Amino acid sequence: IMTFTQEVCALLQDRHLLQHPFYRDWMEGKLTLSQLQNYAHQYTPFVDAFPRFVSAVHSQCEDAAGRRLLLQNLQDEEGEGHSEPHPQLWRDFAAGVGAQEPKDGWSEMALKTKETFMGLARSSYEEGLCALYAYEYQIPEIAEAKIKGLKENYGVDSQAALKFFEVHRQADVYHSQACAELMDKIPAEKRAAALKAARTAADALWDFLTEAHKVA
Repeated sequence: IMTFTQEVCALLQDRHLLQHPFYRDWMEGKLTLSQLQNYAHQYTPFVDAFPRFVSAVHSQCEDAAGRRLLLQNLQDEEGEGHSEPHPQLWRDFAAGVGAQEPKDGWSEMALKTKETFMGLARSSYEEGLCALYAYEYQIPEIAEAKIKGLKENYGVDSQAALKFFEVHRQADVYHSQACAELMDKIPAEKRAAALKAARTAADALWDFLTEAHKVA
């Protein structure tokens, strides 16, 4: 019998972001610099809002032990853990690849991705938790691959530019484990909505990369 976390992972198998053509091109050095720069810029609203996603889930968790696990995640995001605030680390990466803010600002897809996650985080504790997991469970592997791709294909190797990924390569191992521990306690009657939320979150991230890949 599968655990609920295993059910979620099975549902998301075809949405693992390392399978997306955008990240495959990143690993193979086929992205243009402008694609990389646009991605770095357009992902900023999502990264900026991520601490608020965690906070929204934390505030709806009725279990004290669960709140403590989520609080550790939130403190890391806000820079109260082992690094600067994660939105600042993302800006350091964007600067490291030469990204500048386009004159027309954020794309509709960038804002839609952020709003999708915010909506899920606020819908219910269970839905928000599974949305967080849909993102965080795959980040350590993605971060490892991104670092390798940036160094080998794009000559990006400064500590400042890579630190966002270095931090997430480690931190999200613990964050996703915490989410999994809490997810397996979700009551049976709330699991269908939680599964749907995980898939919605994964689809939003996939669609964001599809849009980013279209940039010339």
